[in-house]
Formats: sequence, C-alpha cells, structure tokens
Amino acid sequence: MNLAFLAKWSWNLLTGSQSLCCKILRAKYLRGKDFLHCKYKDSDSWFWKNVVKASDILRKGACKRVVDGRDTSIWRDPWIPHLKGFVPKPNRSVAMDNHCVADLLSPTGGWDIPKLKSLFDQETVLAILKNGTPLGLGKDSWLWTLESNGRFSSKSAYLSQALERAPQCIVAPALWNSNIMERHKVLWWCILSQALPVRAVIKRRFQIEDTSCPLCGMGEETMEHLFLTCDVAMHLWRASPWGIFPVCDTGIRVWNWVKFIWSLNRRGLRVEDVFLYASLVVDNIWRLRNDVVHNNCPPNVLKCIDHICSSFAEAHTSLLPSPPPPVKDS
Repeated sequence: MNLAFLAKWSWNLLTGSQSLCCKILRAKYLRGKDFLHCKYKDSDSWFWKNVVKASDILRKGACKRVVDGRDTSIWRDPWIPHLKGFVPKPNRSVAMDNHCVADLLSPTGGWDIPKLKSLFDQETVLAILKNGTPLGLGKDSWLWTLESNGRFSSKSAYLSQALERAPQCIVAPALWNSNIMERHKVLWWCILSQALPVRAVIKRRFQIEDTSCPLCGMGEETMEHLFLTCDVAMHLWRASPWGIFPVCDTGIRVWNWVKFIWSLNRRGLRVEDVFLYASLVVDNIWRLRNDVVHNNCPPNVLKCIDHICSSFAEAHTSLLPSPPPPVKDS
C-alpha cells in the first residue's frame, strides 16, 4: 500500500505538477530528464529512491493522450491505450529512432497507414487505429487508464498491485490443504508471493551489480528462471517419474506450473504424488542455490536427483500411504 501512495508523487512528477516539493525534486534529481526512465543513485535520499521505485506502478496505467503528437516519443513513451504495456511493438527490421508520434500523421491529420504498417506489427497497428484519430488541437497529456475519468488514484494503483497477486488467492486454499510438509507449503507460498530473496527481487530494493542465476549463470535470477527454466532446474524436473517439465520460452509463471500440476488428475495421474515430488524439487533447487551462493559449492545434479528420489519414497510413506510410483534411475 505504501508504494501505491508514493506512486501519487511519481504521478505528480510525471504530469508536471508545479507544487513546491515537485519543483525541488525536479531541480535536484531530474534536471530535465524523463521521470519514467530515470534511475536513482546510492547517494540519493530514501524518499527519492522510493518515489522512483513507485514509477513501476505508473507503467501499469500511465499512458499519453495523443493530441498533436509533438511531445510524445514513438518508442520511449507509452501512448497506445488499447495495447498491453502501451508501447508499440516494432517490425523486426525497424530502427528505433527518436521521432515523435506527430511524424506518423498524414498531412490531412489522420494516421499514415502505410507508415504504421511499415513500422509496427499488426497488433500495434490495430490498437492505434482503435483509439481513433488525434484531434490535433492542443498538447499531448498524461492519462491514467485505470480510472474512467483518467485521473490517478492511489486506490486504483493499489488494486493494480493486488491483481498481480490474485493467482496466489486462487492456489492458496489447495496449497495449505495439500499433503506435503509444512515447510514446503511455506516455501511454495514464498515463491508465489515473490518473497524469496532471489537476485531479481533484491534488485527492486537495492542496486546490485550481478543479477545472474548462481546455478547456471545464464539468465537473470527470477523466481521463474530459478525454479522452472534454469538448466539445473530442468534436469531435476525431467528426472521425475512422470516425465513432466516446464516448457521454456513460453512466459510460464510459477503459479501456472502449480495449477498445471493440480490439473493432472484429468490425465489419469495422482496429483498428490506429483505435487509431493514437485515440492521436493523446488526445495532442493533452493538448497542448491544457497549452497552455491553462501558456501561456494558447485551444484551436483546427479546427487540432488538421488536425494529427491529417496526423500520422495520416505515422505510418500508418511504423507501418502499408498505405493509410490516407480522412480527413474539417475
């Protein structure tokens, strides 16, 4: 909720408020720079750092209302209200220059359709046309798309954050009632709540140099990368008795993966078995990760698979009193 309130300050700076506080902040920190793309320094005040962090909330609803297009950058500014993210998607061969939206208008005032098609993909072109033709009289201004009146409110900013957490509400009852160890329930909840201190999460609060995955060193260490798409994680998932694993490059989220596991009863699998195994996998991934970060121990995938299999057989006996499925040899 605090970030939603701080986003009000971000909105005032973005829209050019002439309050004394905004004038001081602009003079001291922005100095003519674009607020949405500015970054804070370690030496900046606590208040300014958090105002800048709150700008992430603005990106969920702040969009330029194009009137004449002269004050709106084609590639840097969000200006397409009917497109997710509000920023146009280019064709592959297009160079992203610093032209303004006014350059996309024909001499008669309407959109230059051939130019739009040459610059943007079809989805972007349709979204631009859906918004109608700019009036051409007046200057471009900022619009808050999460309110019908176009004005920013802390309430709608807070709700935009709450909607991101909605998947947790969907999986929560089944999670807490599942037949897995209590600490695994807490671990799942921390993963779904983005509460584990992976490097991408730490980066939102502090400036850190290295955000790469400590296990594979390939991508940024987000929850999805660490637990689903990291090479080490993929080896552990593929070793499951059922041969199920997340598909990379599909934008899969952890809660999508959990819901997929819970839907496997439709395919004739015993969900309780699969989810117990999955819980052991994420637990071992987190242990491997911490051993690398804190103890400088390289990950031993084969040893980890053996440990997961033996732990699964042991936990299955106490938590799910029925014969466990055959476990693959590592």
